[in-house]
Amino acid sequence: VANPWLKAAYGFGQGFGRYVEVNCLGKGTRSVCDGRILNDQAKSLLLEHRDEKSLLYLHYMDVHHPYAANPRVPRVFRPRSGKYVYRNGLIPTLSPKDLEYTQALYDEGILYMDGLLADLLAFLEREGLDEDTTVVVTSDHGDEFHEHGGSGHGTTLYSELVNTFAVFWNKHRFPPGRIER
Repeated sequence: VANPWLKAAYGFGQGFGRYVEVNCLGKGTRSVCDGRILNDQAKSLLLEHRDEKSLLYLHYMDVHHPYAANPRVPRVFRPRSGKYVYRNGLIPTLSPKDLEYTQALYDEGILYMDGLLADLLAFLEREGLDEDTTVVVTSDHGDEFHEHGGSGHGTTLYSELVNTFAVFWNKHRFPPGRIER
């Protein structure tokens, strides 16, 4: 896990044979939890336990505040002007340019996360682990981007925060499709 709130000391490691907490780079709100570290840990564990039934839980933080902290995130969506503005809660003075810039950083984090997942799925296929592995991808919450005057998460229950998704991937067991509810 890369989420600093999910420490084994808080009880989150219960039931796991091994619980690995990935140390983030930096301190406080400017820390970077690069999902490549999680992928490397996951690959090692998957190879070590390749012949065993197991559950591997990965908690990435790459699409989370601070959005622009990781220098490896691609710079493809940001506009030329604007600045990163983040706060959980109301930001009545947020300018349209700063909102656009902040949303672009978030979208770049999503693109980076897509690449991390693609890397992990390619690894499973290369190692012949994809047939008996089901990957579930979900989100614990979304973020607000001024839809209701606020930003971030943790202060409201609007749909952009609580209506997340779940993707189940096993190309050998599930046909592609979409289930709305």
